[in-house]
Amino acid sequence: MRIPFIFFLHILGSLAGQKRREIDLNYPECGKLEDSNLSQGVGVYTADPGNFPWRVAIYRYHELTNNYENICSGTIISPNIVLSAASCFYDQENETTYAPTLFKVVAGKISFKWSEQDTNAQKLNVNEIIIPSSYLGDKRGVEGDIAVIKLEKDLVFNDLVAPVCLPWIWNAENSSDRIFQTAGWDLKGTERYSSTLKETNLEYLNIVECRKKFASIRYLRFINYDKLCVLTPKGRKDYDTGAGLVQKKGDRYYLMAILSANINNDFSPSTNITRHFDWLSRTVSTFNSQMRIKYKGAEFAEGQNNNDSSLIRITRDTRGNCRLPAKAGITSFTKANCEISCEVDAGMSIESNEIVRINCAQGYGPDSNNQYEAKYICNQGSWFDKEPKCVKLCPPLKKEHLKFECIHGGEPVSCDTYMRQGTLAKFRCEEFYRASYDPISYSDTTRCLVGGVWSERLPTCSLICGLVNQVNKVEATLMYGNKTTYGEYPWHVAIYLYVAKRYEYICGGSLLSEHFVLTAAHCMFDPSNYVKFREDQLKVAVGKGKRDYYFKERYQINSAVLKIFVPETYVGDGTRYAEDIALLQTYEIFKFNHFVLPVCLDRYGSVTFRKNMKGTIIGWGLNEEGTLSDELREVRLPIMPIVECRREFKDFLQFLTSDKYCVIHQNGSGTGRGDSGGGMTFEVAGQHYIHGIVSIKKTDSNIFSAFTNISIYTSWIYNTMRKPVSKNTKECGIIGRTSHPLRKRESNVTEAASNNEVVPYGKYPWHVAVFKYMEKGELLRICGGTLIHEQFILTAAHCVWNHSNDTKVAEKEILVACGKYHNDYHMSETHQQIRNVKKIIVPEAFTGRITNYDNDIALLQTDEPFELNNFVLPACIDRTKPPFTIKPEEKGTYLGWRMTDKEGEKITYLKETQLTTLSIIKCRKKYSHFIKYLTMDKFCVNIENDFGPQRGDSGGSLTFPYKDRYYIRGLSSIKSRDEAEFSVFTNVSTYVDWINAEIEIALVFN
Repeated sequence: MRIPFIFFLHILGSLAGQKRREIDLNYPECGKLEDSNLSQGVGVYTADPGNFPWRVAIYRYHELTNNYENICSGTIISPNIVLSAASCFYDQENETTYAPTLFKVVAGKISFKWSEQDTNAQKLNVNEIIIPSSYLGDKRGVEGDIAVIKLEKDLVFNDLVAPVCLPWIWNAENSSDRIFQTAGWDLKGTERYSSTLKETNLEYLNIVECRKKFASIRYLRFINYDKLCVLTPKGRKDYDTGAGLVQKKGDRYYLMAILSANINNDFSPSTNITRHFDWLSRTVSTFNSQMRIKYKGAEFAEGQNNNDSSLIRITRDTRGNCRLPAKAGITSFTKANCEISCEVDAGMSIESNEIVRINCAQGYGPDSNNQYEAKYICNQGSWFDKEPKCVKLCPPLKKEHLKFECIHGGEPVSCDTYMRQGTLAKFRCEEFYRASYDPISYSDTTRCLVGGVWSERLPTCSLICGLVNQVNKVEATLMYGNKTTYGEYPWHVAIYLYVAKRYEYICGGSLLSEHFVLTAAHCMFDPSNYVKFREDQLKVAVGKGKRDYYFKERYQINSAVLKIFVPETYVGDGTRYAEDIALLQTYEIFKFNHFVLPVCLDRYGSVTFRKNMKGTIIGWGLNEEGTLSDELREVRLPIMPIVECRREFKDFLQFLTSDKYCVIHQNGSGTGRGDSGGGMTFEVAGQHYIHGIVSIKKTDSNIFSAFTNISIYTSWIYNTMRKPVSKNTKECGIIGRTSHPLRKRESNVTEAASNNEVVPYGKYPWHVAVFKYMEKGELLRICGGTLIHEQFILTAAHCVWNHSNDTKVAEKEILVACGKYHNDYHMSETHQQIRNVKKIIVPEAFTGRITNYDNDIALLQTDEPFELNNFVLPACIDRTKPPFTIKPEEKGTYLGWRMTDKEGEKITYLKETQLTTLSIIKCRKKYSHFIKYLTMDKFCVNIENDFGPQRGDSGGSLTFPYKDRYYIRGLSSIKSRDEAEFSVFTNVSTYVDWINAEIEIALVFN
């Protein structure tokens, strides 16, 4: 009589409190092969029918192909239960399993494709999929990569379809046999799958051996406590994931592990079945109608007796509980594979075989060689492999102008986080900086010691200032000074004023730091009315040899001015130009090189300046022809103390204030108009120190000049430089209220516009029109954009993407325009500025429709910077960590040219509307049919009366007011063709680091 295939779970024990329990769990005829043994040799062979009767192929339905595709493998353990890998069924983006209805399981299948008919194959629907609650895919290194699949109907067992046994008394980690047998369609690691099933033997390593062999931090987090490492062929494909790895014990085959996610070409982490027995038995018992549980004895199927050798008996001792230690640095513990009440306090007990994660306080880390895994197993009253403990970590390494490289276990690690004992850190000063003491006296490495302390003290890096560039040093002498060679005085700065649509040179300056320039205060005031210039009217340039702003030089770097600082009591000629000193904070942080370096400042008065001591003055002032010099010139002249100068030049006494000293002109050489603000330097031990600023001279006299004595103002200089203003306080995100480019701008962020209102010209000076050359050469506006930097525009990646070949469009096909009011490119407007695009930058992961428009953001770098004024200004980007949050249902301002008017006609001028935000979570719930496009870098907005983004408005910004400025938070991305109620925006906050990095890289290589 044929024995029914019934799945048994026999729990034998005493209800009266016996301290042991016995578990039997297997099929009577599991793991048997009729007249066949699996190959024990090396190599890949065609699998004979019936050699792996427990193996199934798992197929998933795909809408695009309208067909089922082979995605994974699985293993039969009962008529209606299959084991596979959780990664086969897990939706990583939404952190849930896919619907069971998408899958089919086929047993007895030899051929790969769904369409190929196999005579003895059995195709079944999937009723339910269960994975461990702790499984989170790559986030936890595919820990718990096991799945139970319940079939809709029972399989019919025969010679080609049968279950495998489960290894209740064996653990592959301790086995002397280090070979698994398995079957698959890509065991050779070729580029294409095999059309027929193959079988092979695979060597494996236990967890300790694997971690030693594959110690790279990149892979370490995938080698979890529940894994073995199988040495798979290079190039293994995902459709072998979930395959069962078996070993023969006696006359039966046992499922020892499940092939996990494809991580590396050399090995595949595989889930060790024995690590999940408790979860497996609990899970299966909840929905397997054929499972029987009986106390004080066993219930057997018809024709079965209790001597059946297929029943495996295990004895477990429940007395061996473990107490969770309460020690310094430990905050709590978390039970692994737990769904409710998982948090456990220190001092409590857990049962034998339970697994916990240790949670450490900030500055502490688990006492484990693997920083990604902090798990401990209670094993019969003791801990495997060591008692849980948190150890003190070394603090992050951060010091200004010092660079670090950190290594732990032979692999690079971040120096910006707490680091483990044994971490070795190498450090060095940035280029153009040097250690504050002799490099011979200290090591260039430090090691993290026990107790969380570094072995060596870090040096202070001081700027190497005042170095003259020695390249091409000598030129002929001119009447009004020597012509300098390009880059000879790398600290000299040119200051420009925007006049009549051009930047004109007005003064010189001296670079003191990465973003501070020293000049004369009178350079910052309009001489006609003595009104102070606004920051947005000025530009500074370093690396200049020629005076002309538009003559581009190899190392020239231009910057807008972020803030002008002058002494509060400075009033110009009202106090005879006393306190004639100013500091300019630049928007750009200058990267130093041999052509851009700061001058030295004698902070502590250690340099002595004596009468007749000669210093160097450089500038583009008047030449012998009475015009401003095109070339930078130098002259060396002697100084005269202020007391003697007053006695010598009594007719100029009122202008010789106590904060000045005099410079005596010689041989017709001296300072003149255009030299104001430049520095006078003195060479001391090979470095140039700035002592004075060109201030004033007597009209029509070429005898002497008065210089501001910097030594009087060193405290003011350093105090000012210690408190720089934030970049976001620059003229960004301020809406306009005027048509005059030089009048004072006022903030107007509190006034909310009605929906679909025409925008007054210049109100939103950051909005950009993006145009593209079409086939016949005409220019068509294709998208909107947002100015975030004088040379960078933010827009949507799909605006500059060729969808026919999935590549970026050519830069030469794109033009951008700021200060535009009308839709038409050819309609010229007073303040419009047109630029070519030098570079298009999109995230590497963007592939358009292929990845559902994830990463839909792009940067456009223009060939020339925009000239900032009241009609062309950037929007602000929130660079704070974390960024300020948008409240639920908060309204932002959206701009576009394609919003319809009240009669439904398309318009040609810019309009604005207020759009209400909707979180991505709520949006997914409300518009589930559109969920695949609602990626985690998006948020939604509600659309009312069709007043929202239309075709041609992609890339436009959604801005929000915050502290009197507008910040860009979203870029118009996509919308549903069937739903007019909502639109999807890319969340700019997600990409702030990417934006900063790409701009910096582009500017450096520029």
